[in-house]
Amino acid sequence: MRPTQAQSEAIARFLQGKSFKLLAYAGSGKTTTLRLMAEAAPGRRILYLAFNRSVAEEAVTKFPKGVEVMTLHALAFRNAVSKNEALTAKFQARRGTVLVRDILESLEVPEVFGVPRYGVAVAVHATLGRFLTSDREAPSPEMVPPTALALVSREADRAEFARFVAGLAAQAWAKMRDPGEGFPLSHDGYIRIWAEMGAPGLAQYEAVLVDEAQDLNPSLLRPLLDYAARGGQLVAVGDRHQAIYGWRGAVNALDRLPGEALSLPESFRFGQEVADYVEALMEEAGRERLGLRGLGGPSEVVVGVGNPPRGAAFVYRTNAALIRDAAALAAKGYRVEVVGGVDQAASLVEAGVRLMRGEKVWHPELAFFRNYEEFLKVADLDPNLKALKKMLTYYGTRALDMVRALQRSGRGRRVDYTFSTAHKAKGLEWDHVVLGDDFPPREEATEEEWNLRYVAATRAKRVLDIRHW
Repeated sequence: MRPTQAQSEAIARFLQGKSFKLLAYAGSGKTTTLRLMAEAAPGRRILYLAFNRSVAEEAVTKFPKGVEVMTLHALAFRNAVSKNEALTAKFQARRGTVLVRDILESLEVPEVFGVPRYGVAVAVHATLGRFLTSDREAPSPEMVPPTALALVSREADRAEFARFVAGLAAQAWAKMRDPGEGFPLSHDGYIRIWAEMGAPGLAQYEAVLVDEAQDLNPSLLRPLLDYAARGGQLVAVGDRHQAIYGWRGAVNALDRLPGEALSLPESFRFGQEVADYVEALMEEAGRERLGLRGLGGPSEVVVGVGNPPRGAAFVYRTNAALIRDAAALAAKGYRVEVVGGVDQAASLVEAGVRLMRGEKVWHPELAFFRNYEEFLKVADLDPNLKALKKMLTYYGTRALDMVRALQRSGRGRRVDYTFSTAHKAKGLEWDHVVLGDDFPPREEATEEEWNLRYVAATRAKRVLDIRHW
């Protein structure tokens, strides 16, 4: 293919050996641009860091031979964990997952300031997660979430509670990084271990291309900044309007990485009508216009009624609304598919319903609650438990029937409709996209909520259906 003017400028900047940032808007062909850069510099030792494994697997088939493709986590694992049998065993024991149960079983967690043991453990778990994605040296009281502090009834006791929780989080981190301890090693944990080792394996490359840079957290960002400071060429690619993982510790690294910013304003996914709609979103959000040009062929923005044509995708803000509408269509005989599946959600919902009924619960995320009231008190501290709380509050025990209906509906080859949250839809596209009705009102939207709207709207190739807006 013949490069666009913006792509040609990016290639020329890359050949100059300078670090820079490439603002690649939705559908702008960023992978193609990166491939063209690599093809223009044969013989250079280049590393392409993909956001996740599926993107890396696809990139392997597109990049020229000699370019190494992997995720940043794979690079860290190879150089910090795989050569250490004890750390490898700690990771494989739970495949990188740390549960609240591990906090309760590994640490002495008492009931303090009227907060039950499980509430304290959830606060420690959340604080540990915040620490691991930060660039701080140790867990600190300000990393304790406000929702955890709210569990303490007396405001005068909250500072002491925060210090206590941070101390337990520090103990958990010490056990996680110790090869001799049984405490599991998380993905964020081995990234931090790798960074503290000086990011071995990174310096061997002459240039590093970092995809989805807007979703890096400070722990991931630190070794990349060190690499650039030592003279390595760093090309950070991303779209600040697709920064949707702030709740997971991500920061807009595009603002922190070195070099000038170039943009790819052409979208090959959709046509100008959808591009104009996106520009209108930017204006409503109080942001600068992107100068987005839709080169993907005819497209339209419609206010649909009734069921869209088969093959359409519904994109929602929350799992609760998604399951509500997907289950309703499944009950009418349509075959629906949920991106990412619902098996894990079904297991958690089943346990939640049992807890609600006062029955024995064995699910590892809920087994330590003494009753449903205790669950409700601390659920907002954990994203999974918060989502479960919403579902059970909205639908009660019917929630279990709904997710089981979706499990049955998703089995088979023919799919009438696809359902996805905006988070899961990132990187995907469909001809016809219907925006869900659960995005917050424009006047209540935070910066990240606007980004979720942008992600959802830019999944459409031909038709964007805004019936709920």
